[in-house]
Order: sequence, then C-alpha cells, then structure tokens
Amino acid sequence: MNSHALLQTFAGLGLFFVGINFLSDHLKECGRPYVKRIVSRFAGSDLRAIFSGIIAGGLTNSGKAVTFSLVGMVSSGALSARRCMPIIIGGSFGSSLLVLWVTIDFAMVQFALLGIAGLYYQFGNMKKVPTKFFSGLAFGLGLVLLGLEMLRHGASSVKDNAEFLQLISTTHGYWFYAFLLGAVGAFVTQSGATISLIAITFLSAGLLDFDQTVMFVYGTNVGSGISTAVLGYGMTGTSRQLVYFHATVKIIGSLVLVPLLYIENYMDVLGIKWFVALFTPAPGTQVGAIYITYELMSALSLLIFIGYVSRVFDYFWPASQEEALSQPHFVIAIPNSSPADATALILKEQVRVLHRSPRYLAAFREHIVTRDKPIKPDTLREANSALHVEIQHHIAELMKRDLNAQLGSELLHLHATQKWLSALDKYLFELAELMSKAKDLGLPLKLTTNIIRSVDVLLGSARLTIAENHNWASAQVLIDITSKRETLVSWFRSKKLEDVVGANLAAKKTLLEIIVAYERLVWIFNQLAHTMLNDAQKPQVAPAPVEIIPTIIKKKLSLEHAANESWAGARVVSP
Repeated sequence: MNSHALLQTFAGLGLFFVGINFLSDHLKECGRPYVKRIVSRFAGSDLRAIFSGIIAGGLTNSGKAVTFSLVGMVSSGALSARRCMPIIIGGSFGSSLLVLWVTIDFAMVQFALLGIAGLYYQFGNMKKVPTKFFSGLAFGLGLVLLGLEMLRHGASSVKDNAEFLQLISTTHGYWFYAFLLGAVGAFVTQSGATISLIAITFLSAGLLDFDQTVMFVYGTNVGSGISTAVLGYGMTGTSRQLVYFHATVKIIGSLVLVPLLYIENYMDVLGIKWFVALFTPAPGTQVGAIYITYELMSALSLLIFIGYVSRVFDYFWPASQEEALSQPHFVIAIPNSSPADATALILKEQVRVLHRSPRYLAAFREHIVTRDKPIKPDTLREANSALHVEIQHHIAELMKRDLNAQLGSELLHLHATQKWLSALDKYLFELAELMSKAKDLGLPLKLTTNIIRSVDVLLGSARLTIAENHNWASAQVLIDITSKRETLVSWFRSKKLEDVVGANLAAKKTLLEIIVAYERLVWIFNQLAHTMLNDAQKPQVAPAPVEIIPTIIKKKLSLEHAANESWAGARVVSP
C-alpha cells in the first residue's frame, strides 16, 4: 500500500477535524450572543420560530448549541417549551446546510478562503466583531475544504489496494453495516455533519457506493440524536423535554427514509434518489441534498403534530418543582423596558425572591400551619441560586445601556444589594441544613425556636426595606435590630451546654454551629441594611430606636405581624 497516500489521507483527516472544530467553535463564540436576540424576536409564531431557528443553526453550525441555548432560555422563563420546539426543528435544519454547501464543487475555493483569512489576520482590525467573524469563517471553511480535498486524493489511491477492495466487497449489499458505522461515528464525535462529510468524501473517492453512503448519512442522524439524548439524561422537566425533542428530530426521519430507500431499490419505485438527481448529476452533492431532505422530512413529520407532540412530552417530563421555582416573574420583561422600568423590575424580583426565603426553615417551626407546598431546602437553594444569577445577568446587561447619573447610581446600589441577597440565601440554606442535623440528633425544636423567630423578623424587615425602595427609616431600624445580635444568643451563652443537650458531643457541636450560622446571618443582614441606607434619602428627623427582638420572643409574632409591629402604620408589601 502506498505510504504517501496513507499519510495524505491521515493529514487530510487531521486538517478536516481541525477546520470543522475551529469553524464550529468560532461560529458558536461569535454567533451565540445573537441567538437569544434572534429567537426572542422571531419566536411569536411557528413559522417565524422555524425561521429564527434556521438562522441560529446557521450562525452556530450546531443544532445542539441552539437546543442547549434554548434550555437556558426556558429555565430563565423567557420562552415556553412548546414555543421552543419549532426553533429546535429550524436549528437542526440550519446547521445541516453546511453539508450541502461543502459538497458543491468550487474549484480551488479553499486556497482563496485561506488567502483571504491570512489577509484579514495580517491587516484587519481583529478587535472589530465583523472582521473577527469573517476572518474566522474564511479560515475554518478553508481548512475544512483543504482537508477534504487531501482526504479525497489520498483515499483515491487507497481504493486500488487489493486488501482494501476485498474488505469493501464483503460489505456491498449490507447497508445495515454502513448505517451502524455512521451512527457509531456520529455518537463518538458528537457531530452527524462531520461524519457525513467524511462519508461523502469516501463516495467521491470510490471507497463507498452511493446507497452505502446514503445509509451512512441516515445512520449519522440517528447517532447524533442518541448522543443528544444521552447528554440530556441527567436533566429534568422541560430541559429534558427540549433535549429529547431534539433527539426525536434527528431520529424520526430514518423511520420513513430508510424503508423508502429499500423500496426504491428493490421495487423500482421513483423516490428520493430520483428526486435529487433532477437537480444535480454530482453524486456527492446528491448525498448532501439527501442529508437536507432528511432534515426536512423530520421537520414536516413533527410540525404536523406539534401540538400533540408537545402535550406528550409535557406528560412524560413535566416541569420540576425546582424549575417552576426558578422561573423569574419580572425581569423577563426587561429587554423591552426602559432603563427606569427595568430598574423597578429588578427591585420587584429581589423582593419576590426574598419573600420566599422563610420557607428554608418551614420544617422547623412549631405549630405553624401554612398553605404553601413543602419545598426541600436543597431544591429551594438551587432555584434561588438560578434566580440570583438571572437577576445579576440583567443588572450587568442594563449597565451596558445609556443611563443618566441617577439611574446609574440606582443600578450600582441594586448590584450591591444583590451581592448581599445572594450571600443571605447561601447562609440561610446552611442554617436549614444545620437545623435538619439538629432534628436528626433529637434536639427539641424549642432550643432553636428563638433563632428561627428572629430570622423571620429580619427577613420581613429586609423585605419591607427593599420593597419601600430602600426607605431610610426602614433601613435604620434594620441596622438597630442587627446591631444587638447578642440578645438572642446570650441565653445560650449564659447556660452550660450540658444542661441543654446533655453529654452528647455531636449535639453540642451542632448547637454551636447553629449559633455561629445565626450570628453570620445577622452580620449579613447588617451589611445589607447599611447598603440600603447609603441608597436612601435621610429624613430631617431620625426615627427612635426600636427594640424588636425581645418583643418577638415574648409575643411569638408571625413574619408579617412582626414587621408591622416595628413600623406603626406600615404594611409588608407582597410582590
């Protein structure tokens, strides 16, 4: 066997992989920031959603990238799962267009593209997005086409080898082998388009016949769908719906087209091969057209029954409790809002998240009846963390807008407040974990009741302060409360722990950890109050100091009553 031909084939394969990965990464990097804008703008109807998916798939050269971007948008509440399904169909089709384009014979175009890319890199301003986009696009496509050309020439020499011809002859007529090989290759490389292009190159070199190549391409779609399903196996709720729907888009076409290929060959019925031959005589381009037809067939099959398909997926993989809790209610309207309205929406979202924070400790309150559905602390933590990230993202995006001095100052204070709210949520979860540990050790709830009541009051006070748009008096009262954090823990420190929990070392350790966690929370509330105080308008006469904690302990007030007790005539504002 010619060693030069083998090396040329190996080098061509290497260039192709480098080029296709560079091109995909470059398109994802440059195109991903525009995916959300395109999808949000054109997702009003199914047809517009498909069109937006085609653009997004073409920009990223990856249907999976579009799907997983949509997973993030659904998690953030920007889109519903039903609205995303046509976008996924369009994204899969848009990402497949590269296969057809590459199979068209443009003589010497790879050298022109590499030359253009070199000029861009040498003389262009790479800090500008258009220059960076087009130079990377030209370079990636040039490498792909050059690699395929080298692969074609090397494989043309390999096909004359006697041993190879004998191996290939054993697979003729056994299309299932080609189908299986394509599926395995796509599963391993995570890219059906990549393996399909290699198969088309082997067809041009004479290593595969036409029917084998078509089955190979069908197999790559199935393998790509299976790999997507595997990636989404660990997901839950609507995220899994979208990933499995993408897998369905890639697989369902084979249920129609694979039997159709057998019918066309063995029953002499005009089918897809006849159809693509009407447009081009080139075998490689015909297979590329069949690849596109496969995507169209899958799209049409699902679009006809999209409503029913959506209900089936929603039935088997409904939204999880965590997913429902992590949906924002207010900040999703920010892209279409003025800076002033966007600032108010961020404030409302912060109040809403803080409003449900007492539910971390719901399982440890004595004689409290609530209509709220029980939530595990770890579930609430995951949901709140997602919301805090979403709020911070919108604050960062809003800072990029043209803001006046007042709005800029308000936004900076919202950013500072958000930092402390995120920390508060983290340590509330830590306190809930310690409370659960104490409960497992058999510690009576009355030992920690005062701490829970105090945290409830502090949460209510903080929520009222933020809801009143950082009212000076409310912030000052919260500072007064948190400046005396020894009031509650003095009872524990005045007693010997042996008298409280006996000689159980684990119980002693847990109780001390709860006290430390509580003191840390009080400090965070104090820092939050100072942050809000700096943003508030100071009145001419400051309110008198308030001693609230002893009142709460004696009267056992609820969260809302406790907050209202501190401010005569005030009302806790619910989001």
